[in-house]
Amino acid sequence: MTRLAAAKEQEQPRTKDDQGPRTTKPYARTEHQGQRTKDETGPAYNLPVHFVYMVRCADGTLYTGYARNPQEREKAHNSGRGARYTACRRPVHLVYSEICGSRGEALKREYQLKRLTRTKKEALLDA
Repeated sequence: MTRLAAAKEQEQPRTKDDQGPRTTKPYARTEHQGQRTKDETGPAYNLPVHFVYMVRCADGTLYTGYARNPQEREKAHNSGRGARYTACRRPVHLVYSEICGSRGEALKREYQLKRLTRTKKEALLDA
């Protein structure tokens, strides 16, 4: 008999009163992706934050993207695990980031920024 099978045999069956999770969680969670929402109790530091960012590549070009953490994304680009475009244009430097309210808003804003001309992107960076 394997250890797993032996452990399952020793496991106590759940009673009618014990239908909740076996481990208690310190904060309330939503059904969607286990993320907390603003109206739930507890500290707000677990709220999802979405960013649109721009990095300047070594050849002077700009790359626009979406990330939950722009600083970590910059590290990913510099390690070669980022976008294919930036992999051969390292090192990259984070030059712009913008907080968005939701993932959808961030992706829409990313699309808007990618459609700007280089001159307009530079003007945005200078502002």
